[in-house]
Amino acid sequence: VSAGIGLTNPATDLQIYNTNNAVITLGRATSVTGNNGAISFGKVDSSFPYSGETSLDILNYGTGNFNFYLEAGSVGGDVGDFHWHRRADYDRLMTLTHGGSLGIGNTQPISTLHVVGTSTVTGNSFVGNNLNVANNATVTGTLSVGSFSANTITANNFIGTMTGNVNAPVGVSTFNDLKVTQDTDLLGNLGIGTIART
Repeated sequence: VSAGIGLTNPATDLQIYNTNNAVITLGRATSVTGNNGAISFGKVDSSFPYSGETSLDILNYGTGNFNFYLEAGSVGGDVGDFHWHRRADYDRLMTLTHGGSLGIGNTQPISTLHVVGTSTVTGNSFVGNNLNVANNATVTGTLSVGSFSANTITANNFIGTMTGNVNAPVGVSTFNDLKVTQDTDLLGNLGIGTIART
């Protein structure tokens, strides 16, 4: 048995046809925009900039939550996830798993947030623990660190004050020019104009 509203030959169990805007309204108020919710197709209103003649909208006109539930009953069995798709079997865009992991560009996230592709953050980012970068990192501003450890540092020009122990336990440290403004301790041989001999 099929029911049609606005047409006489419904193609599905329930079909609503309206050339302007087909709406199903649920709620507690007689006014559409009162404490009601609605499912709408074809809404054209400048107050809703992403809505149009080919748009599907889910609206909460009230001030309450917009809730999505998985496993709301007690059916049991495997728990599903939230998935966002483009077309029937074209692109799988995003998944929020029932365990709380969000995958963007990846529908099987292995981390709490798993993003495939380029990410842009226009505000501050905070990392509460370790940050691992698998490739290069470019900092266009100032880099401030509490402590810094590196196996190799390559720089064309170092400006500023270097403190601590600048010491290689083996090998030779070579400087083009050396200016010492305080005391200097030489604990080995010194060669002037020649290589120091031991």
